[in-house]
Formats: sequence, structure tokens, C-alpha cells
Amino acid sequence: MLSGLQARLQMPQHIDLAIVPLERRMVSVQRFREADGSERFMISLDQEFFDSLSHEELKAAIAHELGHVWIYSHHPYLQTEALANEIAMRAVSRESMKRIYAKLWVHLGTTGDLDELLGSEKKTAQHNRNVRLAP
Repeated sequence: MLSGLQARLQMPQHIDLAIVPLERRMVSVQRFREADGSERFMISLDQEFFDSLSHEELKAAIAHELGHVWIYSHHPYLQTEALANEIAMRAVSRESMKRIYAKLWVHLGTTGDLDELLGSEKKTAQHNRNVRLAP
């Protein structure tokens, strides 16, 4: 799944994924510098959160974290959740992103504004129409 999403998002970076006993953010990505100066990334998924996800939700969570990797690699000072989601939605649906946020917020005991994080549904629909019409 990880390599498929990387290919779809055209991301050549070295990225590993680990399911860990406890990740306080439920899913996160860290960047490491190797001795030779190259970068490597590690996506960590909380085991209990991982166990609660459907295949599509897992794909959405990984795509979101890949969005962060993409930002690190292209615009390291523009790191935002909304931009990571915009990149993720190049590979997964808005609906799957909505579902992953719903589960994430249950696990974290919080909530948020989906229009702020994912863009308005009207804007997303217009963007999707424009992408389909592009040559």
C-alpha cells in the first residue's frame, strides 16, 4: 500500500512504516538525516488505532502522512495539515479523509473543522472537475 501510494504521488523518498504500541498522535511521520546526508522518513501508526481502520481509512492515513513527506521535500516551511490533506487527496477520496478524521478525533477525544482541514466540499468538487478536464 505504501509503495503504491508513493508511486501514485511520484515520491522517490525512502519511507518506512511501523506499527508501534503507542503513538500519542495516532499516526505521525518523522524525518531523519543519514550519515551520507540523504533523508529517510518513518511513518508510525498506533497499534490500537491501526486495528480500528478499514483498508480505505488506512490508505487515507498513510496518504496524509505522505503529504507531509511531500511538503518536507518541496516546501519545508509550509507544513500544514490542510496542505498535507490536499496532497493526500491526489491519491485518496475526500470521503476516506473524512472517515479517518472522525476516527482520529474519537481516539484523541477532540474534534475539528473538516472544511478547514479538507477544503469545502464545493471547492473540492470544483477542483476534481477541473482535474478531469485538464489535458
